[in-house]
Amino acid sequence: MNGNRTVEPQNWLNKREVRDGWRAFPLYCFILPLLFGWLAGVLRDGGVRFSSGTMNLLFYLLMAGIVCVLFRSFLGRSLQKAFRHPKMIVQGILWGVCTDLLLRAMLRPMTHLAENWNTGQFAVQTEQAPLLVLVATVICAPVVEETLFRGLVFGSLRRSHRLLAYGVTTALFCMLHVWQQVLRTGDLHSLSLMVEYIAPSVALIFCYEKSGTIWAPILLHAGMNMYALLAVYW
Repeated sequence: MNGNRTVEPQNWLNKREVRDGWRAFPLYCFILPLLFGWLAGVLRDGGVRFSSGTMNLLFYLLMAGIVCVLFRSFLGRSLQKAFRHPKMIVQGILWGVCTDLLLRAMLRPMTHLAENWNTGQFAVQTEQAPLLVLVATVICAPVVEETLFRGLVFGSLRRSHRLLAYGVTTALFCMLHVWQQVLRTGDLHSLSLMVEYIAPSVALIFCYEKSGTIWAPILLHAGMNMYALLAVYW
């Protein structure tokens, strides 16, 4: 109790959601990306061409649908808490923004050690089909990644060891964004690109902790991606 006000507990996944989540996690991180890459190649060989932006949108729409079905109860509980405590959303996002800016400044000397293929692809897709990129990266991706990484991975580990939860969640989040480039190029130096994703990962985790609802990091993640999208035109 805090005075006469009851402090609500952190909104975690229940046991069923954790079980289903760990089944969906490799689907998002490895299985579907490889499947979509193979499918794009098959279609291309058959004379059917989909832009990378279209394939990316289809991928995220599929994953967003899976996440919303599997975690509808968790997302609903988190949304109710967000409506009851809007100030916590604002506080969480502000903490996340400050953490992101601070860590980016600290890690800047260690970034740009290799060329990031994701950055180039994002710029090309944005210039070709900005609406597709907007839906995929600003609407779908934050819901999928925050639910799986902050909600599932961090939430599963946080109740037993906070530091371990931060480390594992950040390592997996960073690896998610570089493993395909490493696999495609065979250049292990591309692993250095993981440093670029440390700041946003830690910031999003901190945002989740401070707000107590997954919708705070979803909104912050959406804002980060929107900023990156707008930066293409600056």
